[in-house]
Amino acid sequence: MATLVVKEVAMMTLPALGQELGFDFKDEVPGTPLSSPPSSPLVGTSASAQINEIDEPALVIYPRDGSRPVVRYGSHSVEDVSTARAADTSSAPQDWREEDAIRIKLRINVTEGCGGRIWPAAEVLGAYLASDELEMLQGGAQDGDWRSGTIVELGSGTGLVGFLAAMRFPQARVWVTDQQAMLNVMDLNHALNQPAVANCKVEQLDWGLPARASIPSKPDVLLLADCVYLESAFQPLVDTMVQLSNSDTLILFCYQQRRKADKRFFALLKKHFTWDEVLSPEKSRAAAPTRLFRVRRR
Repeated sequence: MATLVVKEVAMMTLPALGQELGFDFKDEVPGTPLSSPPSSPLVGTSASAQINEIDEPALVIYPRDGSRPVVRYGSHSVEDVSTARAADTSSAPQDWREEDAIRIKLRINVTEGCGGRIWPAAEVLGAYLASDELEMLQGGAQDGDWRSGTIVELGSGTGLVGFLAAMRFPQARVWVTDQQAMLNVMDLNHALNQPAVANCKVEQLDWGLPARASIPSKPDVLLLADCVYLESAFQPLVDTMVQLSNSDTLILFCYQQRRKADKRFFALLKKHFTWDEVLSPEKSRAAAPTRLFRVRRR
């Protein structure tokens, strides 16, 4: 069945498919292989900053008003980030108070995969999770109070978004998940943020394969940030989303538009899900080309 779906999608012209799905994707960059994620600067850095992505400590600070996070990078250890050599506060409101923000320590390390860096969708989804706007969302748990329920992040990479959710909702139980290659990075970052993320667990989850018994079979909330970039992973990702959701699941899906081929992912997603924009038109324009959707099972 999966093969048939892919063939049906392939037979459609890309403009027609984009019109059907309601997307206006940018053209592919000539010479950029579809199997490789495009280069993207780490959020919160100045244009002249030289970030070492092999072993770089970072402090990510999410203001509570929903504005973009401030990211500070340190040259020696996470404890040194207060004197970091790269920080961008230009987008933070002038009256923001750092002591009221949510602070997450990370080690940036891409030696085991591209998930070991901070990607733009984590900036947008994280800002939304940190904001009061999130309180208006309903669904995800039978009693409507998903804030004390179960939350699973797919493709967690550094664990940034999942750790933020754990800090934001201390009564919830949170799982950050990714392939085996990313577990060392997530475990390290999990330890760096203790005891604030004591309600969070690190687990291996390979898209397209049955989830381990230690991961909730139908969590109240699914979080996804920047999971669409590899064509061979499109169907496995949709399969995992289907496996872990039902009509009550609150799914927050943050996606950066990159290339026309991504339309095929949304064609596969449409077989099982519907979605709508979460952010206001003004905030959507500010976040472009990153978009935040609430996704629902059909």
